[in-house]
Amino acid sequence: MNDIISIVVISYNAEKLIEETLNSIKSQTYKNIELIITDDCSKDDTFNVAKKWCEENSIRFVNTICVQTIGNKGIPHNINNGIRYAQGKYIKVIAADDLLVDTFIQDMYNFCEENNYKIAFSDIEIFNLDNENEPQYPLEMKEVFKLPVEKQYSFLLKCNFVPAVSSFIRKDLIDELNIYNEKYPFLDDLPAWLKVTKNGIKLNLLDKKLVRYRRHSAAISTLNKVNPRLTESAYLVYKNEIRPELLRRFNLVRVVDNDMYYYYLKKTIEYNNRGIALPYRYKLLSIFMPIKLVTKIKAEIIRKNKRFTKRKYFNRRHK
Repeated sequence: MNDIISIVVISYNAEKLIEETLNSIKSQTYKNIELIITDDCSKDDTFNVAKKWCEENSIRFVNTICVQTIGNKGIPHNINNGIRYAQGKYIKVIAADDLLVDTFIQDMYNFCEENNYKIAFSDIEIFNLDNENEPQYPLEMKEVFKLPVEKQYSFLLKCNFVPAVSSFIRKDLIDELNIYNEKYPFLDDLPAWLKVTKNGIKLNLLDKKLVRYRRHSAAISTLNKVNPRLTESAYLVYKNEIRPELLRRFNLVRVVDNDMYYYYLKKTIEYNNRGIALPYRYKLLSIFMPIKLVTKIKAEIIRKNKRFTKRKYFNRRHK
């Protein structure tokens, strides 16, 4: 018999979407699955919908558990709440609004077992029911998975390149490193990948689209939306985990850039809460952040060089 795989579904106010997620789990070609649903004290009927679905479909799984936290404790706590019940060799965490392709567990299990990987990810498809042209996971980010672990860690200090929604992790690694840090209630992924890579464990990618990641207005990580709770957790991660390491490496330009960025976000949230437009002096911060400014200048130089090269080529052809 194949190893048991534990799928931990984390939910919060997802009564309209959770059944679709659970059905995608039920449809997995891999059979030996334990299903754990942990709800973070939803205000809607999510927990009852999940319990009813589990009762009706329990025969499909080797074990089903449906639990609810007392009070809204945040994402890492909700994940840890599910993991403590898990008996599987690998843990797959999924939010109650995302979907698994039916071969996800089988493909990821084979990928990890054949290569002796403790942690791996797949490519993802990003979708939004309101927007058919949703941008996809960037190709250049996939290249970072080919780097040695030390360079992956360095890259994470600048940018989170990991599609967390597709994570597939050995339970013994989670237990050993306690990777989901509850100090950051609304940011579970970046602190986890920083801890894993800092401990010399390489992140690996199976280049197949095996997860459908849903973007919608209720999601915490929705683009183009300053979320105060997410911003606060992100700032704490920067302050406690990233900034000290950047200073140790004398990367002062990035420190100044990040400090300005979080100051800008805090002011944006402050003025939003007061119902007042952000003063222009703060908007200027988003223009004159060192790295952003240098990037814009470089892009402009490249653009002008391309135009100049094209003009030279045109003139030569038409002499």
